[in-house]
Amino acid sequence: MGWGMLVGGLGFSFIHPPWKFQGQWNISSFLAVVFVVIFGTLLAFYCYMESLRYITASEASLLACVEPLSAAFLAVAWLHVSFGPFEWIGSFLIIVTIFILSAVKR
Repeated sequence: MGWGMLVGGLGFSFIHPPWKFQGQWNISSFLAVVFVVIFGTLLAFYCYMESLRYITASEASLLACVEPLSAAFLAVAWLHVSFGPFEWIGSFLIIVTIFILSAVKR
């Protein structure tokens, strides 16, 4: 995954160079980035890795499949984002995938 992110980032840097930043960089934006890095990335990944002490890797990956669906539903409920037909189809496909992956285990 790391190599994929590196190659993709390098490829897209020709389309949208990161050194041509648009916007303001101040203390509040810096603190927001630090918050996302610590709580949204490091702490979340640490909790995921620690969960492997209590559940199997396949169970953890099945639970990770639910994350995009819960994020979408929270965006609709909390941020009042519109939820169109393509989003419903994507949600349905996520649920079907979870059922298929859990049925294969049996």
